[in-house]
Amino acid sequence: MYLPTAARRGNGNGLLRRVLNSTRTASTTSSPKQLVPKEVKLLRKERTLRLEYEDGKVHLLPAEFLRVHSQSALGEGRVVSGRRLVNIMNVEVIGNYGLRFDFDDLHGSGIYTWETLRTMGDSKFAMMREYVRSLKKVNKKRDPLRAKMAGRSR
Repeated sequence: MYLPTAARRGNGNGLLRRVLNSTRTASTTSSPKQLVPKEVKLLRKERTLRLEYEDGKVHLLPAEFLRVHSQSALGEGRVVSGRRLVNIMNVEVIGNYGLRFDFDDLHGSGIYTWETLRTMGDSKFAMMREYVRSLKKVNKKRDPLRAKMAGRSR
């Protein structure tokens, strides 16, 4: 896992765990202990973020899922399409608040609170179903245009 230069000391995953541990013990009313994962791991090859919680729940959140449900994309009121192959380049812990992701499509303005990440994990399948339905309504696809075109040229 890549961490910002200021945080890149020793094992990146261990550092992230320490940051999360201090966040959990210093939790606030907006970020109760059960919402903050005990471990966050970026699985690059799988394009997935793995969140493990104290209560034993494990959420696997695909990069596409996180990207299309970013608050900045949702706030614009449009459906984000063509992000099936998007990946996460960087994960940054934002204080006691949550995580910020830099995606390889250069989107990086969204911050995901611990509560939002937990809710997204708990509702992943319903949210993904609704996303696919919304794409169909506007005649768009999950696959990027270049991937579809590359398949046709041969």
